[in-house]
Amino acid sequence: MWQQNRIVGTGLFALDVILGADSRRLGSALGGSTGNVLSILGSLGWAATPVASFGQDPAGERLCNELQAIGADLRFVDFSSSQRTNVIYQHQLAHQIGSSPTHRFSFSCPCCGKKHYPVVECDDRIVNKALHGQSTTDVFYLDRPTKAGYELAKSYYESGALVVFEPSTAGDDEDLFSAILQNVHIIKYADERFHSFSRPLPSSILVEIQTLGPRGLRFRGPTSGGSWRQLSAFRLPEIEDTAGAGDWCTAGLVYSLQQNRVHAWNDLKESEVEHALAFGQALSSMNCLTRGARGLLGVLTPDEILSFAQQLCTGRDNHSSGPATASQLGKLAWQKAHTIAVSSTDPLEVCCQAR
Repeated sequence: MWQQNRIVGTGLFALDVILGADSRRLGSALGGSTGNVLSILGSLGWAATPVASFGQDPAGERLCNELQAIGADLRFVDFSSSQRTNVIYQHQLAHQIGSSPTHRFSFSCPCCGKKHYPVVECDDRIVNKALHGQSTTDVFYLDRPTKAGYELAKSYYESGALVVFEPSTAGDDEDLFSAILQNVHIIKYADERFHSFSRPLPSSILVEIQTLGPRGLRFRGPTSGGSWRQLSAFRLPEIEDTAGAGDWCTAGLVYSLQQNRVHAWNDLKESEVEHALAFGQALSSMNCLTRGARGLLGVLTPDEILSFAQQLCTGRDNHSSGPATASQLGKLAWQKAHTIAVSSTDPLEVCCQAR
């Protein structure tokens, strides 16, 4: 009997507002690492269950609408009149095709310059509601070291879920960060955030993944004897925007691992991890051909996305059709991306101007 895969996630949810190099508003969409990973997997057919708190404002309403559009389970999303929904401004940088970086992120309102620090914590009431209402899941994802994240990770880890932690910082509470690591199977981080962990990682962690930007990524775990194994990035004809690349990689990793799972997570083999990471890299590379953290979903259908990603992986495995497939994909995505109308360029009404 077919059963829909489920991912529960907590951490950073935000409204991403894309601004052109000339400060025009080019569009906006649900974002934040947790928001992106859950939205990508939801679009690919998974049941996505966010555990989060939004403000009672236009940005929060927009996030809710986008999550509803992918069929997300919103039982554990709280709306607070005392909270402002997170808004991230993605400033596109003037660049030549293929140059890096393509953007910069800011939490400062471009209207008045006021900075609003993101809210990523949930209160105990929402966490308890989630643990009672959704006691099991296939995958649990968190991107911030929060108390809510710890409670959820611990419970889902003990229930047999795959727990994936993708921190951008260790936070201010070292004990909390260490406690979360004790309940994690996969940890993934960017080399620009953590060069490496000075402390030994707990035995619960099966895979440590370090992303290296244009150089690809490397991973290691008990099955590799603690030695790093590197996977080069896919070669693409051009890069439009690298926003969301890491989130697509994570979503592809999780999608592939769950789809091809044949045994307990503790028996995960290095070859399975490598295959899943390659699939994630393929999705990541494809999204770089479009604008925005999830621009690919506006260019290709989910079935087309999965098919092209598999072609890229097969081509690289066979050392034959990879470059040709990448070139074909680049032309297709480039052509379709440029048929999408640029959204309204009216003044922003999503930060200090809106309540």
